[in-house]
Amino acid sequence: MISPCTTRRGARGRAAARRQHGFTLIEVVIALVLISLLMLLLTAAMRSMGQTETAIEERVAQTEDYRTTVLFLRDVLSEASARPLAASTQANAPRVFFAGGPQELSWIGVLPARYGMGGRHYMHLGLENGALVLRFAPWNGAATYDNWSAAERRVLAPDVSVLKLSYQDARNGQWVDSWPPVNVPRAFAVPAVVQIEMDNSAFAWPALAVPVSGMLAADPSNEPIKFGGGDVQR
Repeated sequence: MISPCTTRRGARGRAAARRQHGFTLIEVVIALVLISLLMLLLTAAMRSMGQTETAIEERVAQTEDYRTTVLFLRDVLSEASARPLAASTQANAPRVFFAGGPQELSWIGVLPARYGMGGRHYMHLGLENGALVLRFAPWNGAATYDNWSAAERRVLAPDVSVLKLSYQDARNGQWVDSWPPVNVPRAFAVPAVVQIEMDNSAFAWPALAVPVSGMLAADPSNEPIKFGGGDVQR
């Protein structure tokens, strides 16, 4: 008969022998599998963090591009020239150089000096190869300009698939997709507001509405609009 003391001594001996021999193969394999799973989880988490950071940086860059473009367009469009053109014998000849369509716009305006090329310029806004582009050439006193392929260009927004321009008539508040209307008086020769809508593949551009002042200071020859006893120039 085996005594309990002998049984306990045998169990302790086997445990001591196991400790001396180290881990079994199965235990090592299980440990390696667990470590591999942990490494996979950590790698996936780090990759996700990197992708999130990249997406945030791209979003910030797109927002900054939009803000810069909006400020620039407000500068150059808000003071479109209302200088009268030379008299024409054509019945429906435009009164000023401000020719707008649903996808392009040409006008005379002033480039802000902070963009490195200030002063009065002929300008053209439109799509070129999937980008919103501003073309500009120095004003030389001529009434119109159409050699846009030779003008300098500035990309205002890349990856623009759709451009839609519309113009608000100050006389009745209606929106039209081309400018000028037929037989518009010179006092209303430029629209009250130009609205710009764009579709971008990576960024949702809100519609931009730019009030047009007619550049009164630069065009003192503008005829005043009379309301009551005072004169208001446009």
